[in-house]
Amino acid sequence: MTARLTIPAEEHRTVRLFAVNLPEAQVTDMLRDAPPAPPGELPQVPAAATLLDWPALDTRHTELFAIRDLTGLGLTGYLTEGLGLDEAEIAADRPRLAALEGYVLIVLSRAFGGDPVTLDIPPALTLIGTYREKSAPVLFEPLPGTAGQGTLTGKPAPADKVARARLLRLAALSALILMLLAIALVAVLGAGE
Repeated sequence: MTARLTIPAEEHRTVRLFAVNLPEAQVTDMLRDAPPAPPGELPQVPAAATLLDWPALDTRHTELFAIRDLTGLGLTGYLTEGLGLDEAEIAADRPRLAALEGYVLIVLSRAFGGDPVTLDIPPALTLIGTYREKSAPVLFEPLPGTAGQGTLTGKPAPADKVARARLLRLAALSALILMLLAIALVAVLGAGE
């Protein structure tokens, strides 16, 4: 029986881990066909769309790699430290993750572009787990200095003293220029008589 995968619309911060059930040589050939990423962009992994049999998959939000490449970190460490999953989120699957060999495919929810998707998981893949990324707590820290202190009264605050002084200097300068223009105009008109 084929397993079915349903991705809800506008899903965020979800990571799906698949074991790849193909010979290493076949996966290596698939990875060899991946184009290099342009500077500043995430690499495309066309093999991810092929493996999942979903051509519309945004493969910039997927990863396909051999578990042996995670030396020192391991798959569990990569999921928690590299992808930001909570230890408690993957605790139940720890033995299963440790037993995995070969290649794995990681698909982030962004790969589906916010669209609702229902697809049959091909025999080349086995869904190991669906995990939520931990979100950083929102901290509201006071603004530096005294500018962020005070209360809102609903009335506009009085203009800053420095801004007022600048406006007064600008008005005085404008008046001086107008006065000089008037004197020059009178002198030109008086000289013409």
